[in-house]
Amino acid sequence: MSNFANSLGRVLSISFEETPLSEKQIVQNSLELAQGEEGFNADFSLSSDILSRNGRKVAIFGGVGIEKFSETYEKAVVLARLVSKAGISIITGGGLGIMEAANKGAKSAESTAFSYGLKVRVIEEAMSKNEFMDANCEFTFNTLSIRLLTLISASDAIVFFPGGFGTLEELFSLLVRLKVGMLKKLPIYLFGSKFWNGLMNWLAKTAQNECVIAAEHMNLFKLKDDVDEISNEIIAYCLALK
Repeated sequence: MSNFANSLGRVLSISFEETPLSEKQIVQNSLELAQGEEGFNADFSLSSDILSRNGRKVAIFGGVGIEKFSETYEKAVVLARLVSKAGISIITGGGLGIMEAANKGAKSAESTAFSYGLKVRVIEEAMSKNEFMDANCEFTFNTLSIRLLTLISASDAIVFFPGGFGTLEELFSLLVRLKVGMLKKLPIYLFGSKFWNGLMNWLAKTAQNECVIAAEHMNLFKLKDDVDEISNEIIAYCLALK
């Protein structure tokens, strides 16, 4: 294991001698894939390239496990197509499920907009079957953190479809950055009230009752069930930007 991995392991309080073998291998592989300083520098270079590209972009997040041709999958296809037809590019994590659906919708629009995919090397194999990204718009990052920050920073609006731990981490990372003023305010949508209502109720009741979030924090995003409504609002917002 590299000195970088060992150093990062100490920072994260990971003891490779005490970690079970299966977890040890996962952690070791993840740290090695960051490739130390070279990996971070490469990621920053990719990020700079993406952020320098002109044109409005909308990020679409969601679970890799959403089945192809399911209702939720098709809704993501439709949303991405509607937004792309207005000349607004779609940017995703480059994987399957909702990410594939969004890239598919963007490609099918046949517009001047682009279909971006920002993959990550540690799980690249699970992302390799998404074939709906445009040429020169497919990127592979070494680190999840810089990839996520790039996805967020490059976007003028963001939509979250149903997803698992990864999608939730992306959502809450975004909300934290907005809450502390690290990012400019932008339209954020959660699609599918049936999926999100349980979390919304917990935030509005349990979390607020414990005073760990404030009522105004619930205004950082909108919960919607209509992709036409979401697309119309996003298009109007992006067209109004200078």
